[in-house]
Amino acid sequence: MELFSIIGMGLIAAVVCLLLRKTNPEIAMLLSLAAGILLLIPAFSQIQEIFAAFQSISSRYSALQPYLTTLLKAAGICLLTQFAGDTCRDAGESSLANRIEFAGRISILGMAVPLMLEVLQMILGFMEG
Repeated sequence: MELFSIIGMGLIAAVVCLLLRKTNPEIAMLLSLAAGILLLIPAFSQIQEIFAAFQSISSRYSALQPYLTTLLKAAGICLLTQFAGDTCRDAGESSLANRIEFAGRISILGMAVPLMLEVLQMILGFMEG
């Protein structure tokens, strides 16, 4: 039911922003940003549950900890860059939004390289042994 409330508030904020954009585009952009941040607040409880699940898995299987940490960081980068990119698009800066998202992709690739090298070493180890 919480999701329906978030969707409803988001749609109401979108309509108000649409109406304000014609007369006060600056206020509409600020309202859009504020509404976006407020709509994220309920997600924080779910984020805490996700972290708790990852910590539980990590404590049981300590060998997976580097992989889980990288996965969580990559997910965080995806979410933050998407939010920043969408905010820039709302402000009419689609080029800037694209650059932010590109930087996020590069950051994730940079984090993935050590994992890819480790997987390749494991495959080579299996082939040799």
